[in-house]
Amino acid sequence: MLLRFFINQPRFIQFTFLRNKKDRILGLQLGKQPFRMSSSSGLKQQGLAQKKKFQLEFDPSSVSKNGTKTEAKVVGTEFGVLLVRARNTYFATAGKCSHYGAPLAKGVVTSDGHIVCPWHGACFNAATGDVEDTPAIAALRTFPVTEEGDGSLWIEVEDKNDNGASVLQPEGCWRNKATEVYNKGSVETEVTAPHVCIIGGGKGASVAAEYLREKNFKGKITIFTREDEVPYDRPKLSKSLLHDISKLALRSKEYYDDLDISFHFNTDVTKIDLAEKKIYCGSDEKPTESYTKLILATGGEPNKLPIPGLDSKNVYLLRSIADASKLAAVTTEAGDKKNIVIIGSSFIGLELAVVLKDHNVSVIGMESIPFEKVMGKEVGTALKALHEQNGIAFYLENSIKEVKTSSNDSSKAEHIVLKDGQSIPADVVILAAGVKPNLRYLGNAVSLEKDGGVKVDEHCRVLGAEDVYAVGDIAHAPFAGLPSSGEKSHTRIEHWDVAGNLGRVAADHILFGNKAGYTTKSFTPYFWSAQGKQLRYCGNNAAEGFDDVVIQGSLSDYKFACFFTKGEKVVGVCSIMKDPVVSQCARLFIKDAMPSKSQLKENFDVLSIPL
Repeated sequence: MLLRFFINQPRFIQFTFLRNKKDRILGLQLGKQPFRMSSSSGLKQQGLAQKKKFQLEFDPSSVSKNGTKTEAKVVGTEFGVLLVRARNTYFATAGKCSHYGAPLAKGVVTSDGHIVCPWHGACFNAATGDVEDTPAIAALRTFPVTEEGDGSLWIEVEDKNDNGASVLQPEGCWRNKATEVYNKGSVETEVTAPHVCIIGGGKGASVAAEYLREKNFKGKITIFTREDEVPYDRPKLSKSLLHDISKLALRSKEYYDDLDISFHFNTDVTKIDLAEKKIYCGSDEKPTESYTKLILATGGEPNKLPIPGLDSKNVYLLRSIADASKLAAVTTEAGDKKNIVIIGSSFIGLELAVVLKDHNVSVIGMESIPFEKVMGKEVGTALKALHEQNGIAFYLENSIKEVKTSSNDSSKAEHIVLKDGQSIPADVVILAAGVKPNLRYLGNAVSLEKDGGVKVDEHCRVLGAEDVYAVGDIAHAPFAGLPSSGEKSHTRIEHWDVAGNLGRVAADHILFGNKAGYTTKSFTPYFWSAQGKQLRYCGNNAAEGFDDVVIQGSLSDYKFACFFTKGEKVVGVCSIMKDPVVSQCARLFIKDAMPSKSQLKENFDVLSIPL
């Protein structure tokens, strides 16, 4: 029976037998006898914890070679686990991704034991369950596998007089590794103790802080954030206008407290003294904190257009929970149908168009086709048609001439007048014209790139600034697949998933220095977007561009995989209703094993390539 998962935040449940000790054997070498099903159970005692053995019921042919997996039923329960074969070994883990609960049996597995989620590319280690690639933050539970003489496979599960339900059911089957490793109160208090300060309270900050504690870092960790909330799932803002922190928070405040991670909420960092390693906030003349290592993770801030009237009270931005709350109050929660004008045909702008489709929605864009620069004309046209089916009106290759305010209330925009003379009625106006790096607090301390971002090396170290790292939207990094030198060797990627991975890159170097194994080249950039259909993408075609597109499947049926190529090289992949193609390609990019453009034009199936 398949596990049913609810999209919710995993809570910490600690069990001693799942501590990740290096000498623990989590897999079992494959036997030569054929698999046969039977039913019985074993029980052993270890201290106060009971261990119970459960047989697995599955199709042996589905795990007949390395790099294969299947969902296996746990006999005697209503639950299942993921059974993986890799490195000539069986591994059993939780069957659902800890990000949004995707069935991992529908993802991909590599021959050396990496499990990749089919929806958003999260990657886990089959042996340990550890997260190897965001957006997941909680690890998978793993269950030691044994093989009986008759070839049957059994897993060992902790039983708290509930037949193993507490660790097999939703939420219980995920682990929070940092709290397994780090003991609250063990932070070093000496004046000379290391202190990692993180400016910004988003995904990059959260992953960096938690990864440090996963490796039992005992220095101080302090996060500065302009918001009054802990880090949260920001993509859900534009995909649903959700603004309930209890449903959005990546972790609870109590969780961070248990890890001795401190916060300065509602705090605006205004200056950093790089020479003295001091951080200044607000108008304070004295430094708020001193640091030994500093991570800049302030992300982007929405672009504002210098047009009179776009500062009216019914003009909205969307970047924070507070923004989402204000916008929801006048749209999805208002009860009446409104004329809504979205300025900018960006991913966020058109995600909001989906959320607000029950209103009269108009989208203004300067390009001829939405997403043409990133997705190409064919895919952009198909997505535009999908939105038009929902009643969305597009005004493309256009710009704003003026904003007319209400004759009864001059603080309220009433019509948006376009350069071609058309006038669009507007009860609500949403600015969705992209973002720019938020690095004002650096002043002239660091040289910035033309777009306002900052250049970093493969460990996310800011060039020209000692002991300073930058992650997320602000970082021009040398990602995998880019040229090794020249102007196109670095690029800035505004993806939430990338921000999390860069947070881990920075933390890894803080911990291990030049021996750090996780770099900006260790993962493939991955993003997803709700455009009426779920769009997946991996790669990096923005830096180098692409000169051709190979489409497999049907654009009109919205069931396709699209390969962006430059010459014979594939530089990016997107798909709709073709999982796990993008997750497979994310691993193929890492292995430098993507097929050529010519092969793909012959309808070569990327899923046929063994990982």
